[in-house]
Amino acid sequence: YNSAAAGGHAGAQLLLAEAYENGEFDLAIDLKEARTWYQTAANGGDSHAQRRLGWAYEKAGELGLEIDLVAALTCFQNAAKGGNH
Repeated sequence: YNSAAAGGHAGAQLLLAEAYENGEFDLAIDLKEARTWYQTAANGGDSHAQRRLGWAYEKAGELGLEIDLVAALTCFQNAAKGGNH
């Protein structure tokens, strides 16, 4: 997934983010790296990554983010525009 993610494939970026968040594929849990890949995938238009970031901004401590309800709303709106309700 690393090469596809680095090459701009949003789906691979999402999978890599999830792997870092959950310690999958022999990767150590690394919330900062997970957050980076979620943001990269979200910037690439992946609605699942946008929704996941929305949850992280809505809840304290998720992915190491502070609560930011404005950012959460923006992420949820972008996810909905992408078809992820």
